[in-house]
Amino acid sequence: MNPKIIVAMADDRVIGRDNEMPWHIPEDLAWFKQHTMGHPIIMGKETFLSLGAALPGRENVVLSRDQAFRAEKTIVLGSLQEAMRLYPNAFIIGGASIFTQALPMVNTMYITHIQAQIPGNIRFPEYDPAMWDVQVLKKLTSECGHRLIFCIYKRKVNENPETSSRGQHG
Repeated sequence: MNPKIIVAMADDRVIGRDNEMPWHIPEDLAWFKQHTMGHPIIMGKETFLSLGAALPGRENVVLSRDQAFRAEKTIVLGSLQEAMRLYPNAFIIGGASIFTQALPMVNTMYITHIQAQIPGNIRFPEYDPAMWDVQVLKKLTSECGHRLIFCIYKRKVNENPETSSRGQHG
């Protein structure tokens, strides 16, 4: 399996506020689209509901314990493990609980670091940066004035994935 996480996070690992993204950054949305278009995307039900509809050009896999949940243009599954088995090259797009489950199982993360203090109550799980090789692809200042760093994190080969989420980053 080769699923990947893709996420934008502000300082203190903030990724959301009240089940919404607390920013609108066109440059990050373009990065997200560039990497996920044509690939399956896996998300939790709350993330899907916050989007309002399935994202075009991608298979939308929604995880829900509610067996009756259905949504147009989506595939609803009951577990992340099942989704990763059926869609081994998917991008995992959130939310926080799905990222927490996925972090020990993925070897690649596409992270947009938004260098700003943005209020939020949803955070990306803690991870140990020492367990990852980081490639900085580009740095820029967004239209809205936020400094962005687009990175790809690759898990170091000799690191134990089961312990990777126990460290800290922040």
